[in-house]
Amino acid sequence: MFNALSPHDYKVVFAVFRDITKSEWFDRNPANEKACAKFVINQYGAGGISEAELRARCVEVAQEQFGRRH
Repeated sequence: MFNALSPHDYKVVFAVFRDITKSEWFDRNPANEKACAKFVINQYGAGGISEAELRARCVEVAQEQFGRRH
């Protein structure tokens, strides 16, 4: 069965994804963008959490997994 995000859920997930991928530390490339999108959606799960809670769950791990290597 296909599951889709409600408009509210999409707004929350997209806002966090957008903020992460626009961060100066994010190593922007198609593979990282795709993996980050999957990661944020998985962290959101069935919903019911706020944008702030989702961001708190995602940012540190995203920096480790998708951050630029110096």
